[in-house]
Amino acid sequence: MIYDLTWPLTHQMAVYPGDPECNITHPHTHEKDGVQLTAMALGCHTGTHLDVPRHFVASGLSIESEPIERFIGPAAVIAVPWQPDQPLDLKQADWSHWQHGDFVLLSTDWEHRGGTSAFFQDIPSFAAGTSEFLIEKGIRLFGLDLPTVREVVRPGFDKRHMHRMILGNGMIIVEGLNHLSKLIGQRVQFSAVPLLIPGADGSPVRAYATVL
Repeated sequence: MIYDLTWPLTHQMAVYPGDPECNITHPHTHEKDGVQLTAMALGCHTGTHLDVPRHFVASGLSIESEPIERFIGPAAVIAVPWQPDQPLDLKQADWSHWQHGDFVLLSTDWEHRGGTSAFFQDIPSFAAGTSEFLIEKGIRLFGLDLPTVREVVRPGFDKRHMHRMILGNGMIIVEGLNHLSKLIGQRVQFSAVPLLIPGADGSPVRAYATVL
C-alpha cells in the first residue's frame, strides 16, 4: 500500500507568513479554448516541500547539485506528540525501529491543523540541542508534519539556528508532511523528489511511503 504524505496545492491556500501567495489559474479553458492549461505562481516552500542546504547556507548545495537518490530511502516514523508550551524532545521518542542510515520522519499530530491558517500559528519548537542530536545520529533526511523547524532559543542563538545547523551539515528537511500519524512505529520506503529547479533552495514535492 502506498501512503500519500502530501498536502494538495490549492489556489490561495494558507502559506507561511511572509511567503509568496499560491495562485493557481487556468489561462486556457475547454469552454473558451478547447484545451485546459493551468498556471501556477508560488514560493518553493509552499505546501509539502523540502529544504536543501542553500536555503540557509549561502555556500550550500542547491537543488540541481543534490543527486536524486538523496530524496529516496528507508525511513523510521517516530512520534513526539506536541503539547502546548512544551518543546518537542526527540530523545524521548521510541527509536527502537530506527536503523543506522535511515531517514527520520516525525509525527507530532500537527497535521490536524493542516489546510488552515492555524497550521502556521504557535508552531512548536524543539528542545535545545535537537540539531546536535540529529547530526550525531547521522540523519541524512529529516521529515516532519510541521511547516518549519526551530529550536527553543538559547543565549547566543536565534530562531534560525536549527535550519543553519542541520542544513549546514548537509541534511535535507522535508516540511509539511501529512498522514504520518498512520505510520508511527513503522519503517517505510520514503520518497520526496523535488522539481529540478537550478539554483533553488527548495521545492514542493509529492511525498509518499510504503511500509517495509
